Amino acid sequence: MRPELLVRKAIPRSRPASGGRIQSTTGALLLALAVTLGCAKVPIVGGKPALDLKVTATADCNSCGKPNGYPIYIRFLQVTDPSAMTGVSLAQLWDREDKVLGAALVAKSEQVVDPGTSKEIKIEKDPKAKSVIIVGNFCKSEGNCWYMIKPPKGGLKLTADASCLRETKK
Repeated sequence: MRPELLVRKAIPRSRPASGGRIQSTTGALLLALAVTLGCAKVPIVGGKPALDLKVTATADCNSCGKPNGYPIYIRFLQVTDPSAMTGVSLAQLWDREDKVLGAALVAKSEQVVDPGTSKEIKIEKDPKAKSVIIVGNFCKSEGNCWYMIKPPKGGLKLTADASCLRETKK
């Protein structure tokens, strides 16, 4: 290697006076972009379609025949076809939704509602869903009122009582 090349490498190059500002500005812009992209799931205007529900649990909700109520676990199963529910019991479905509903199940979420309270629930709607099966895990239920099948649209009001889910009049 030639000696003059070694000398050049050893001498640090000077930067223009504004170089620090350019780097700071670029860094700030990159940070702002990263924050914006990191929050991309939270749209500024509009957003993904959602199912807006209000569930009210009566004081004797899920009471199992006893004088006081217990919290009710409610699952929201978004499906392309609800026909697999025909003849299915709560015991057959609960914790086996994937097997019972198969490929028709496109989304599943769960909420807990305490007795004597109301809860506003917002569930992101899957675009493939044609129906929502709302399932209450009652310790004692009457007939098939432990579940209901509804179109996947918001504005639904439900009441969970001692043994059933019921749609509440608006």
